[in-house]
Amino acid sequence: MSHIPFFHTNYGLGGSDLKTLFECLLKYRITTCGIVDDNFFGLPEFLKFAKAYGVKPVIGARVPVSSPLTLPSPAKGEDKDVAAPFRVRQYLYLFMKDRGGYENLCAILTARAFGKLDLQTVKDHAAGLVLLSDSIPALKELKICFKDIFYLLTPGHDVYCADFPAAAANEVFYVTPEEKTIYRLMCAIKKHQHETNPRVFGHLMTIREFSACFAGYPRAVQNNRELAGICGFVPENSNWVFPGSSEKLLDIIGPRCRNLTRLQKERADYEYRIIKAMGFEPYFILVHRLKEYALGKNIGMNVRGSAASSYILYLLGLSVVDPLKFDLPFERFLNPQRTEPPDIDVDVEFNQRDRLIREIYGRFGIDRVAHIAVINRFQRRARFRDTARAYGVSPLELKTIRDHTGEYLIKRINNVADRIDGFPHYFSCHPSGIVIAPQPVTSYAPLYPSPAGNIVHYDKDGIEITGLVKIDILGVRGFPALYLKREKISLEDKRVYEFISSGKSLGCFQIESPAVRHMIGNIKPRTIMDIANAIAIIRPGPAQGGMKERFWKRLHGEEAIECLHPSLADTLKDTLGIPVYQEQILQIAQKFADFSLSEGDLLRRTMTKERNPLRMKEVEELFFSRARGLGYDNKDIEKVWQRVAAFSSFGFNKAHSTTYATLAYLSAYQKLYYPHDFFRLVINNKGGYYPSHAYINDARRWGIKILGPDINRSDIGFSVVQNRCGSHAEEIASPLREVGARNDRVTGHCEERERRSNLSFHHCDLGDSALLTGLTEIKDLSLTTMKRILKHRPFRSAEDLFRHARPAIDEGTALIKSGALNCLGESWPRMYYILLRDSSFRSAKLRMTKEDRHCGDQVPLSLRGVPKERRSNLILLSDKIPDLPDFDDKIKLQEQFKTLGFFPAYHPLEFLYPQRKARIADAVEGRPIELTGLLITRRVVMTKTKQLMSFLTLDDETGILEAVVFPRVYAPGLSGPIMKIGGVIKDQNLIAYRCANMPGLLAA
Repeated sequence: MSHIPFFHTNYGLGGSDLKTLFECLLKYRITTCGIVDDNFFGLPEFLKFAKAYGVKPVIGARVPVSSPLTLPSPAKGEDKDVAAPFRVRQYLYLFMKDRGGYENLCAILTARAFGKLDLQTVKDHAAGLVLLSDSIPALKELKICFKDIFYLLTPGHDVYCADFPAAAANEVFYVTPEEKTIYRLMCAIKKHQHETNPRVFGHLMTIREFSACFAGYPRAVQNNRELAGICGFVPENSNWVFPGSSEKLLDIIGPRCRNLTRLQKERADYEYRIIKAMGFEPYFILVHRLKEYALGKNIGMNVRGSAASSYILYLLGLSVVDPLKFDLPFERFLNPQRTEPPDIDVDVEFNQRDRLIREIYGRFGIDRVAHIAVINRFQRRARFRDTARAYGVSPLELKTIRDHTGEYLIKRINNVADRIDGFPHYFSCHPSGIVIAPQPVTSYAPLYPSPAGNIVHYDKDGIEITGLVKIDILGVRGFPALYLKREKISLEDKRVYEFISSGKSLGCFQIESPAVRHMIGNIKPRTIMDIANAIAIIRPGPAQGGMKERFWKRLHGEEAIECLHPSLADTLKDTLGIPVYQEQILQIAQKFADFSLSEGDLLRRTMTKERNPLRMKEVEELFFSRARGLGYDNKDIEKVWQRVAAFSSFGFNKAHSTTYATLAYLSAYQKLYYPHDFFRLVINNKGGYYPSHAYINDARRWGIKILGPDINRSDIGFSVVQNRCGSHAEEIASPLREVGARNDRVTGHCEERERRSNLSFHHCDLGDSALLTGLTEIKDLSLTTMKRILKHRPFRSAEDLFRHARPAIDEGTALIKSGALNCLGESWPRMYYILLRDSSFRSAKLRMTKEDRHCGDQVPLSLRGVPKERRSNLILLSDKIPDLPDFDDKIKLQEQFKTLGFFPAYHPLEFLYPQRKARIADAVEGRPIELTGLLITRRVVMTKTKQLMSFLTLDDETGILEAVVFPRVYAPGLSGPIMKIGGVIKDQNLIAYRCANMPGLLAA
């Protein structure tokens, strides 16, 4: 029986998932199934299920088109408008016969997604496609373009067309009749029109139902077999696709190989042979071209992850890590026993990523670059809210939904919403993944519009069927600015390692969190590998696998350092005898069981990704057999195997860790020797582990002066400027002399703390430079107004500013409160007065009346457009500005804080709590202390006994400190922003025995 269902998946108009479909196909013994979504987002999953269930896929799409049709001429005396052309909506079912048909269907679906599909587009892309439709006018108009064309005969049909061969179809919107509710719900959520014809079957018919339905049309049923025969094409990745290039990889790396050692040349030759044999030479050339484009724009670009295991990528300047130095096997990156391409993911500075992608579009062509899609699926909150809206619950009711949780409707909504768990919700742009094609992308995949740019109809996993290779370009907020100068920087500077060990690495890439700083403080790194171990060991994987605890014990001498076997001493020496890295698994398999590194990588993948019990057993038997062949006894083999099997699931990527350790070193180098530029970049990137004000406070502790915004000097973001003593930007703070007096005491605390640690990093020569607050820090100030400010400055007065920059009232108010206009030397009340007057005049000019147009010069220009009844008030405003007393300086500071979110001149605690008895610099190991601190991070965890506790990071004007709040002290409301904690210093942490929130401006 030739029963070929035409299935709409839940990626399109359907209401059933693919697993349900294929289970029913198996149950009904249906061996062929078509897919007719108006997109390809669900195609990879459909093909995966088809292969698993042994079902032949017939790939197509249903697309709506509209065409102008004209009715017959009206009879004499009838309305002539009746004969006017009108547009009729028709559905076309297009199935692909070959590769050309796939490319044409991609073009048609792209036009559909962009709202540009019409019959002419279909005509232009008819080659390689089979057409079915129940629209006779459409078939007649398109028959000249299609070689294979059928009239679609559906259940409950009213018309039979003898002009075209018929094909019987069961169009499936939901698999079982019981799922019709879910189908209609999905239509309501996605705003689709659901099928309403009661005579049309919307569910999957059994073979018996199908036979009964089309019993009178045996030829139509027979034509289904013909359709399946000519539409057997399935898009598959026969070869990986890269943009063409006249360059040769050997020509690029050749000049870089002249001064290499023998081992380096051997490694480069080995890698090149594998790259060439696997056909990935164009891939490396492409990434090198991207690096050259980035370098031309002064953008640093570095590979991450296992790509750092490639010596050729190191030679090409794409990696900071020499894999020979760190014993990184190339097979972890590119395994010759696997067929998929390696991941070459790259990091760039966060605020340069979009710029680099624009450059890529410009170099390769806008039609040859696209973003990868993300298929966002229904999660608990979204599925409930969308289901509730579909049931008529208003947005206002949704806000108070918790008050109605016991009601029948809410229970019903929950029950129905649970049934769409994991269904595709919407499609969006991948945050980093792009593809670059040698031809227009639509030759490989349909495109879909998104605010971030065109996206392909495939996600990161589905794109594989096209042969296009995804490249991830990730914006990293902490990417070190010194990356481009890394060759001139020594990676063995003892002072940098001492600085990293001191725990003062806030803002430094990957080594600023409390856990890493604590680990580094104990390791006292002297090499990049030491930093890499600190970064790796606190990751969730190693920590979960028990590696962190064992490493910690061995580091402190609480556990003997021993290897799994003497033959593995060199492999595990950097990690105190404990396998921490995935690369170590490969090397253990090589040295202990005579695996090749490629086989060792397959072993790792079997243990970490596949987790197939049968495959695991095969690998275990091979490991034991090979190890016995080297002369090891079963007891030693069992010991090593158990450790490898236990840790392989939790191992971290050594190439990734050493890469990030090198970047962390460069970041620390910059903070130590170029602190102004370091803090400027960190604060402007709005990134890192801590909020921006924590880095501002840290800069101040380094002795860097923070200047408030200045309308005539400030850039968009923070900038480094020469400090002008007595500048107007600091006037609102200068009267607070008691704060200034306290600074002497603060300096004393800092110096004492530095004497204890025997370090004086932040007392390096800072010169006369300062950090000037940028305009973006001013609340409510739009980018448009900022651009006008930069265009028209310098301003000589507030009146000059408001006239040319034309800020709205809320923007002008924010400018005044931020202190940005203090440089103009005018009082705040005067500036408020001018702002209101000028804003009123601007509004009035937009409403010029007829009377004003006829009066000419009789009405002052500033009052034209103002109703007569309001002119007297504005005349008063335009008179001489009254001499109003200025505001109190403390009020100004409070308003500045509300507008900026920080005090430029002082730490918030200096202003809010000047009478504190102790500062963080006073903390001494083993002594009780009571501190008031600004909360900059908070992490709540659950203990093994199911109790809550928290880890807090506090700062003040003298330093930062981690506090541990155990369950007996913890309370849910203890979340700052300013906290008072009493406790004892133990192992550089404050163990709290009393904890409370403090009131103040920040809390308000």
